[in-house]
Amino acid sequence: MLKTILVKECFTYFTNRRYLGLNGELHDAVSVVHDDEWRRIRNVLTRSFTSSRTKEMFSIMTNISSKLTASMQSNANQVISVKDFFGRYTIEVMASCAFSLDVDAINDPSSASLLLPEDVLDVDVNPLMSGGSGGRGGGGG
Repeated sequence: MLKTILVKECFTYFTNRRYLGLNGELHDAVSVVHDDEWRRIRNVLTRSFTSSRTKEMFSIMTNISSKLTASMQSNANQVISVKDFFGRYTIEVMASCAFSLDVDAINDPSSASLLLPEDVLDVDVNPLMSGGSGGRGGGGG
C-alpha cells in the first residue's frame, strides 16, 4: 500500500512544487514547472533514467571519481582550483554517461576545452533568482 501511495500514485496527486522565483534559463526546469508541462518533461526524462541505465551510469561515475581522487592526491602539495577540478569531472561524467566518450578531462585539461568553452561552467546564479513570488503561486507537495 505504501509503495502504491509513495511511488505509483504520488505523481498523480502531487505534481507541483513550491515556486522558487527562477528567471532566465531555469524558468522551465523540471523542478519548477507545473501540471501538464511537468508531466511532459518527466515522461521524456523517465526513459533516460531507468534502473539499469542508472546503475550503468553509477559505475561510470565511480570510475571517474577514482580518477579525480588520484589526480587530487597527486596534487596534494599544490594549491589547486577546486572549480577547475570539479568542472573537468563534470565534463568527463557528462561525456561518458551521455555520449560514451572517454575524454580523460581530469588528467588532460586541454581535452575538456575541446568539448566546452570555459565560460560554460562560469555561471552567475544571482540573475536567475527573482525578488518576488511571481505569478505562479505555490505548488502542492
